[in-house]
Amino acid sequence: MSYLASILQNQLATDRSALQNIDFIISILEPSHFIPSSHLSRWVTRINSLLHAKEPASRWCGLCLAEKSAEMCHDLLMENAQAWVGLALPLLSRNDVLPIYKASIHLLLRLFSSSMMMPEFQRQVSSPNVPKFASSLISLSEQNSDQGLRLIIIKTLSSLCQLYPSLMKAQQTHLYKVSLADLSGSQPARCLDLVRASAILHAHIHYTGGKVGGSGLWRKSLDSALGTASECIRYLRSTFTRETTERLHARLDHPPIPQDAVIGIPSSLDRLRCTVLLICTLMSSPTVRAVALPMGEMARLTATLLQLPNSAMDESHFDPLRRNMEIAVSTSVVEQGCILLGGLAICAREHLTPYSSQLLDVINYNLRSSSLVPQYRTLLLDTIPILVYSIRPFHSTLVPSALCKTVLPSVTKLVGEEPRGNANTETNNSDPSVSRRKGKKRARGYEGDEVFKKEKGSYRLTFHESDEALAAIDALSCLAQSGLLAPSTLSTLKKVFLSLLLRLPDQDEQLLSPDPTVHGKLITRITKVCTELETSGNGGWNAPTLGTVVSTVTHTQGGALNKPRFEIFRGLEQIIHPHYPPLLRSLPPIEAMSFTFLGESKEERELQESLGLHSEKNPAILPNGQDTERIPSNPIIVTPEVPRAEPHPTVTMNPSGSEPLDSSSMASQPSQVAPTTFSSFGASIASSAIPPSSDKPENSAKISLEPSHNITAGIIAPSSFI
Repeated sequence: MSYLASILQNQLATDRSALQNIDFIISILEPSHFIPSSHLSRWVTRINSLLHAKEPASRWCGLCLAEKSAEMCHDLLMENAQAWVGLALPLLSRNDVLPIYKASIHLLLRLFSSSMMMPEFQRQVSSPNVPKFASSLISLSEQNSDQGLRLIIIKTLSSLCQLYPSLMKAQQTHLYKVSLADLSGSQPARCLDLVRASAILHAHIHYTGGKVGGSGLWRKSLDSALGTASECIRYLRSTFTRETTERLHARLDHPPIPQDAVIGIPSSLDRLRCTVLLICTLMSSPTVRAVALPMGEMARLTATLLQLPNSAMDESHFDPLRRNMEIAVSTSVVEQGCILLGGLAICAREHLTPYSSQLLDVINYNLRSSSLVPQYRTLLLDTIPILVYSIRPFHSTLVPSALCKTVLPSVTKLVGEEPRGNANTETNNSDPSVSRRKGKKRARGYEGDEVFKKEKGSYRLTFHESDEALAAIDALSCLAQSGLLAPSTLSTLKKVFLSLLLRLPDQDEQLLSPDPTVHGKLITRITKVCTELETSGNGGWNAPTLGTVVSTVTHTQGGALNKPRFEIFRGLEQIIHPHYPPLLRSLPPIEAMSFTFLGESKEERELQESLGLHSEKNPAILPNGQDTERIPSNPIIVTPEVPRAEPHPTVTMNPSGSEPLDSSSMASQPSQVAPTTFSSFGASIASSAIPPSSDKPENSAKISLEPSHNITAGIIAPSSFI
């Protein structure tokens, strides 16, 4: 006995049993069950009997079985499509229950979309019934306010605009009205899925214009959306002076915003959200022909959205309540600016390059604002990589260096040694007299009770600050890859990331953030950035911090680096085993080692002081070239491995430019240790170097270069393990 015969005999014997077993029947049906047989005609007859039933439940079962059968067997669809369309289409015009409407829409869309390759079927079935189907859907959406049903109707109309654009041309006016009904903004806000579906429908209406008029309809929709967004901004910042976009005459057909600020500001903000979503959807919607994108207007609108209005205020009379409400929603307006900038960067790409400096300056200004909360700072930081990777390279170091200095404080907070604690609580608890004055009863403490108590604010980073730190690392990585950072900024950036790479694996992940996965994410991203900085530099295997990065990546015991990562080790492999011969140059002098103050410029020192990474505890180098710093109690020592002497000759280079020295003179000179530390970055490194001889200039250093290919990276380990 076949599956269809078994189902007809057991599950579909009566209408009641069909309703009880409809889910089971739909779940077990497969295309192999619909092979030509005598039971197939009985199956179709049973579906038609359910469609003609008087009970709504039985008709709903028939609609569901018809749709599933049409999906499983294309031949069955072609044979019964015309009959099923004649039964399902009139159900949309009757006063029926919601499940009947939804099932009928799904069945009709299945029938019309599965016959696109059948010209004769389209002529006989689709062409006469698709306009009727669209008219029924539009009238049903106006009469019914159920969000689930409206969502299905809007998605179906969007599909019909793509499948049958010429047949939907007569419904352009009604389609605009249906799509704008959910994009006008309301309070409370509508469902996000419904708003997104309405934006997609509005972006698909230009297909009905054909190859000639489609581009004009698309541009008209975009200009109207830009005009509506500008109008919303003017309403949301009516008490502030602005020099923003000029007023556009074209606007979407929305009802006017109420003049009452208590109702109008939330409604205007929701309308702005819907309009920004519509603009991003229009930019991502394909067009039949090439269209001109108004870059000037869109860049000006984006810059206006990103600007915080607190700096420029109107001196004329204004309502204080309205001013406070506008200030309260200013961060939400900046959020919409970030969304619009992301969509514009993905769509326009290199065409946004002339406006990138202005947009990055606005982002830089907002990041310096102390009134911006961490979650909105994260949105601005997430926008930087999208914009930088989309545009062409910068023409100067001014913009990326300034932006890098602004983003660095979001990362340098991880360099601190102690988590944030509640000092006031400890002070109050330590003084018993204070607690006695406040109340008559003294709190009784129990031994070991502090194990179960957790102070508020004991984490170094909150949830939002953790997201901000991760976004800041990505932003700094893309700025470093641009290749146009100032030397002082790039040097400080490398030192910050290298110190974090050395410190984070030893920190407790439970004290870093409430989210236990943040510790691993930070280590992974910082390791990747350090590797990228080494691989993208000019030093290659000769980079001063290459040994530190290699040793830390390969020997770190943190949970985030237990498993090897292909991307990180592939970058290191390109340095250690390059596919092209490396540059023949001497090893870097001790002044080039990281975490030292030798050779630092004034700009780099000022940048470190502004970031709180340098203090008077780390004195500068004296004029005579002697370092007065002391090695901390537990430094991290860099001990380069010296290769054994080989039969081949040894060449000794003098960085001061004098002639090469003999290897025997090198061996006769005593060696001393010149300690140098960089304790402000949380790491201390002592480097060994050979002091200059008495007959040579004081700033010269002798470094031996073996002409052998056995190059061993430096070993990094705490002094307690050496």
